[in-house]
Order: sequence, then C-alpha cells, then structure tokens
Amino acid sequence: MLFPIAALNLVVIYLMETYHMAYTYQKPPVLDDKLTKNAVSILRMGPLLFLCNGYWMLNNQQIFKEAVIQMKKSTTSLMLSGHNWSTFGEVN
Repeated sequence: MLFPIAALNLVVIYLMETYHMAYTYQKPPVLDDKLTKNAVSILRMGPLLFLCNGYWMLNNQQIFKEAVIQMKKSTTSLMLSGHNWSTFGEVN
C-alpha cells in the first residue's frame, strides 16, 4: 500500500515543482564577480586558522603526555583539561 502512495507523492511533487519553476519563481538577480572575490578573500584565512589549530593540538597535554585528567568537584562544575593559554608554549 505504501509504494503506490509514495509513487503518487513523487508524481505530485514533480508536477508542482515543474509548475512553480515555469510560472511562479522569479529570475535570480544578475551576479557579478563580487561574490567570488569575497569568498576567495575569506578562504585565504583558512590555512592560517588550520595552522593555529594544529599548533594548539600539539601542545595539548591530554593527547601527548600521560593522562592529565582533573576530576570535577561537582556535577555543575566544568571539567578542566589543563590546556589553556598558560600552556601555549609547552610542546613535547
């Protein structure tokens, strides 16, 4: 019983989408190269952010040293990792 219902649903969706594409949707505005230039200028920062993230992982105490785990005092307190700005220069 579900297969005929699904087939009917697909036919109705197809017909409605073709109708809307032909008669109701508007044309998009004309795009120039400004969008591409903005994307390239934002993506230039990607390798720099990746490099900073890699260095931050290199000095993570929990990955490369023996297990440095600080237990929580209560269920509402945050679990400290020992990985903060003061340990930024410590790389093993």
